[in-house]
Amino acid sequence: MAKKQSNWLFWILAVLITLGAAYYQKMTGPTYPETASFTINQKEFSFNLPRSHGGTTDCPVELNGELNRNDFELVYRRYPTNEEYSVKSFQEKDGVSVAFLPNQPPAGKLQYFIRHAVT
Repeated sequence: MAKKQSNWLFWILAVLITLGAAYYQKMTGPTYPETASFTINQKEFSFNLPRSHGGTTDCPVELNGELNRNDFELVYRRYPTNEEYSVKSFQEKDGVSVAFLPNQPPAGKLQYFIRHAVT
């Protein structure tokens, strides 16, 4: 009887460890988007920087907050290269400013960042 009880205990412990490790990997793994916020002139902005995007469509990068969409640019280049950076403007879509990174072939990578375009 005691052996049967300890087997169940080990199974429950194994399931809990597995679920905990899976959750940790999902929240911190290489495909988890980077989320951050910042303040300019007492205005709060937040954004999500995706680290992966599947399919045949371009990858949306969204910037939330009260902003003039012409104040920010999405700057990117293929990685790892020394190519010149390309710049895309943010457009208003469904109340959110969005710019799109071009779709990449399998294993294609982009290096990118959001720049405040001070004029």
